[in-house]
Amino acid sequence: MKAEDNLLHVGDWIILKGNFQFVGYIEGISLLRGQYYVRFTRTPIDTEINSKMWVNFDCVDLCESSLEEEDLYSMMDFAMDTEDRQWFDELQERLPQELSF
Repeated sequence: MKAEDNLLHVGDWIILKGNFQFVGYIEGISLLRGQYYVRFTRTPIDTEINSKMWVNFDCVDLCESSLEEEDLYSMMDFAMDTEDRQWFDELQERLPQELSF
């Protein structure tokens, strides 16, 4: 098994290990640097932020919680605030579809 097989993926939601547990998602990966490029969206005191930085592979944990519909709407609002149309569209695709009768 290669080391890359244990890596997280672009789009995965993570939490920063340690005392300052910021929440964000991975936007890029550098195998050479051994780091993820993360967009942090929440501070440990649950304040919205929009900050990007490189973080060592061993400094993050995968967020394994599932998203509720209201979470998707909140993230879509954040995507609009950051003018990230691609992310907005991806989130919109994940919303439950209404059944037509």
